Amino acid sequence: MMLVFSCTVLLVCFCSSGFGSISRYSSQHQPIVVNVPKEWPRKANFLEKPSRRKARATAGVIPHEFDLQKDTHRRGIVHWSGNNSNAVFFVTQDAQQSTVTHSTFWRSLDYGKTFLKEDAKFDSDAVINSFYPCPNNKSKLIFTDLKKPHIYVTEDEGRSFVGVDVRFKATDILFHPTHQDWVIALDRTTNQAYVSIDLCTSWRQLAPNITHATIHRMFWGVPVIDKPSLLFFELSVDSVSAVVYQDDALVKDGSSLQLFHGSVYGFQVNSLEVVDEYMFVEVQTTQYMDMYRSYKRGAFQKAYFATNHPFRDFFVVDATEHQMFIAVYHYDNLTSLYTSDITGRFFTLSLDNIVSAPSVFWSQSNSPFVDFYRVRGILGIYIANQFLATRRVQTMISFNKGGDWQRLQASKNVTCPTKPCYVNLHMSYGSQLYGLTDIFTSENGIGLIMAHGNVGDYLRREATMMVSRNAGLNWDKALKESSQASGFDFLFGDHGSYMAATDHYKQSTYLHYSCKEGTDATWPSVKFSQSNDLVVNGMFTEPGETTEIATVFCSRLNAQGYLQNWVIIQLNFTSLFAGKCHQSDYRNWTPLQEADNTRCLLGQRTTYQRRRTDHCCYNGREYTPPLSTFTCHCTREDYECDYGYTETPSTSQCTRMTGITPYDSTNDCQRGSTYNMTVGYRKVAGDVCSGGDTSQWTPRQKVCSVTVATHLELESDIEGSGVAVGQAIVFTLLQQSGSSYSTRYLWLFGDGSKNETVKGSAIPIQKNHTYTKAGTFTVFVRAFNDAGSSYVTLSVSVYDVISNITVIPPHAVLPNSNVSFICQATDIAHRNTPPQPPPQLGPLHYEWKFEDDLPFMLTRNNTMYHVFQSTGRFRVSVAAYNPVSIKTTHVYIPVFRAVHTLRLGFTSSADMAKANDPNFNQLFPGALIQAVAKVTQTDASRFEAFLLSSATPVKADLSVVARTEEEESGIRQIVDEVEASVNSHTITIGLSQGRYQIRATSAQEVQVNYQLSSSTSSKSVSGPTVGIIIVSIFAVIIIIACVAIGLWYRRRYYRLEYAYSRLNRDNGVRLTLGSEDSDDESPLATAGLHRVQSGKDDDDDGDDDDKLLDDV
Repeated sequence: MMLVFSCTVLLVCFCSSGFGSISRYSSQHQPIVVNVPKEWPRKANFLEKPSRRKARATAGVIPHEFDLQKDTHRRGIVHWSGNNSNAVFFVTQDAQQSTVTHSTFWRSLDYGKTFLKEDAKFDSDAVINSFYPCPNNKSKLIFTDLKKPHIYVTEDEGRSFVGVDVRFKATDILFHPTHQDWVIALDRTTNQAYVSIDLCTSWRQLAPNITHATIHRMFWGVPVIDKPSLLFFELSVDSVSAVVYQDDALVKDGSSLQLFHGSVYGFQVNSLEVVDEYMFVEVQTTQYMDMYRSYKRGAFQKAYFATNHPFRDFFVVDATEHQMFIAVYHYDNLTSLYTSDITGRFFTLSLDNIVSAPSVFWSQSNSPFVDFYRVRGILGIYIANQFLATRRVQTMISFNKGGDWQRLQASKNVTCPTKPCYVNLHMSYGSQLYGLTDIFTSENGIGLIMAHGNVGDYLRREATMMVSRNAGLNWDKALKESSQASGFDFLFGDHGSYMAATDHYKQSTYLHYSCKEGTDATWPSVKFSQSNDLVVNGMFTEPGETTEIATVFCSRLNAQGYLQNWVIIQLNFTSLFAGKCHQSDYRNWTPLQEADNTRCLLGQRTTYQRRRTDHCCYNGREYTPPLSTFTCHCTREDYECDYGYTETPSTSQCTRMTGITPYDSTNDCQRGSTYNMTVGYRKVAGDVCSGGDTSQWTPRQKVCSVTVATHLELESDIEGSGVAVGQAIVFTLLQQSGSSYSTRYLWLFGDGSKNETVKGSAIPIQKNHTYTKAGTFTVFVRAFNDAGSSYVTLSVSVYDVISNITVIPPHAVLPNSNVSFICQATDIAHRNTPPQPPPQLGPLHYEWKFEDDLPFMLTRNNTMYHVFQSTGRFRVSVAAYNPVSIKTTHVYIPVFRAVHTLRLGFTSSADMAKANDPNFNQLFPGALIQAVAKVTQTDASRFEAFLLSSATPVKADLSVVARTEEEESGIRQIVDEVEASVNSHTITIGLSQGRYQIRATSAQEVQVNYQLSSSTSSKSVSGPTVGIIIVSIFAVIIIIACVAIGLWYRRRYYRLEYAYSRLNRDNGVRLTLGSEDSDDESPLATAGLHRVQSGKDDDDDGDDDDKLLDDV
């Protein structure tokens, strides 16, 4: 696991047995990452001013300060060797865009008092990216250099290293959980995996012989559950994902990979997780997401969540204690927490609307975070933040694994403005948003919790340090003078015998501490450095929290506020204590005894030994607190609502949910055996209660009988509205009720392929099928057994892939002429083979882009019209889309200054050639141009030819074109020469290697395609141009008419208003037009004139009024 600090505190970690993201918790075998905030150095005044508190005189904390001279790297990775070793490793790094560019290696042999710079133990140009300690041998570590690439191995805690050249980049390395020399590595640049059984001396690639294989994730088998040599892979071939395994990966080259029995296909890449007895993946449906899980290495089965909301993503936040907590992202503003049964298949709502990452984090490329925390050391206690309807946040706690939640309560010592007095805590979201230290607990600090938060009805920005000494039941303020900017770095050590806190990311060197579990009215303070230019980046103790020593990592800033070097300060708390604790210094403590000394947690009452709060003695590293447990009788608290049921708050009874069908246990039941029929309750996973009257909560045992398989669902992995011919499809059959073990399932795919019958030993059932032709097919599955049958169907659209598109351009284009383009699409089987049936490409869309016009145009029709505004040569790009493919092409269109077109007729040999030569339409226009150019001795670029394909007999338009004014002046002469050559029968076209000799026999001028510029008299004006002129004239007439009507109405308005005002002036009444606020129903009001009271107008000058009326 890693703790990452970069302006915020973010917990990141590796799974204990694989490259996953399931576990985010601390492990004593993983390094800790400390970052200098990106916001500095810029200016020195960025930092908060130094704290002005006075340090109280004390000899209790002894600091040892060490400067890492000239080390200005912005990130550090620290690791304690552990197991009573004094070795501490510290690697500092600089990085650009997540690539490490430079590093320095430091090592301490006196538990962090001093450090030695030991870069000389690596190659001179080495750049250390990461290092990996062996979990069961403190002396063995692996360091990786991805730049070369290279691996360095030490077996003596860094005293010496052996370098190994490798042919891959070991971006991830994972030790075996029990065998210290077994290592697997994943190269994420190539998605290939490698294994070594001799601590990196030699490597062997896994699955080298599988074509197009990509390995995304790997996991060692879990001890006790799997064989020691077992490896699990998430592997995809041609973009189809599957779970495979190999139990002899250490001795073979990967050729013996086996598909995991009951695997699902086509699941989301990078979604496989292996956690203890569970395995799970995410599967994309048509719109949303489903989760499939395997329990105790059984077949993958769809997981069911008791909700009607859709599923967009899943995040496993905890999978300990034989139960899974999963946060499900439903909508942008709704993420809910669900708990599973012991098999991990059926999930019920635990807490809705929990605080989680924004939607951008819920993706493959980012890691989502959720405000959810498991309290270490005591089973069944969880803390979570929940959004209220107002989007404010409240903090909740559960003492029975998410079965019930309640608000955090302040202790009697806290002054609170409202009653009851609630406490709210900053968690992952606060760490991300404000850079606050997250909640801190430890297996070796029973009952102690440290966090940032506030007292009140909802969570606020303030960062008061809060402490609970009874596992979250009650909370106290620990430090009244909390920082409003970034809070504190805090921890406890020596099994909780001391607590310490220091200002986080502040220019301060004061330490606050307590050896009384934070009950001090004012925590003593000590200045741990005489320097005033230090900024605290992080404070840590060796993972496990069993020592009396903490370490503070600081940055020394120069006068300009820039990082000068790292400073590491060891804080020894041993002298703080009066001595080692004796038996009389301890007391017995049971969780929740402060509220109810008979209350049990998960069916048992555990009594722990804890040091008395007012006895300032230390426990020692080897201290193991004794404990005793008592099994309790089962009560309602030991049961939660089963899948398909929800709790009624007023009665605490579980009742059926609307829209959710409880799972029918007879699905997995074989004839003659028995099954448990739910009564709406299930025992909390991991609960060990025994005895008591449980008849109203325990399921009823029933004898299995065969029932009809019902509620069948058939799904596919098709994305979009169809699939391409030849593309493999994965069909998944789901069944929610009825027998499955005694049922057979008949599959028909609708394309005439052989049907298949499958025995339903495991649901869901998956089938792969590939369609070899296009069309719409109905997949039919019938489930039948002794009790009857049912069926389900699914329609599948299969389309040909567009392999070629052809654009038929316009002929002899002039400026300002409306011309058409036609796009023809075909598939590879039908290209140039007209006798075959047309391709089934499905719905087609065309995207057009003209070089002389900026916007793209999207059409359903394959014909597009366009007007070029000027002469030149323009690129026209066309893309054709269907549901499974896209094809693009382009043509260049010349736009001419002048065009004179002749329509030519030909001898009957042209009709014969067209009927017998499939390439006639493509070859004839070019051959015609060459023949005409040769006879008239004119450059071929002066001609354009267009074959009238539908004409019988064959006809073609031959255009003489002009690009310049000079060419335009000679266009008539060329036309005359062509006409003369046609009349003399001298234009002959040879096709099919001279087999057909075609002569031009007639020439007729086509006026509609002939237009000259203003400098040349034109024979006619094209039809589209005449239309444009006519439309323009009508538009101008309509505009003039509208303006005239508007002026007339305006003049009439003013005349009416003036007349009515003159009429009523002497009566002291003013009239206005069109007031919508009056309820006057007089004749004037109904005419749109409303009476408004006014003072009498003193102006009685009628002449002025007449003049005003005339002006209006």
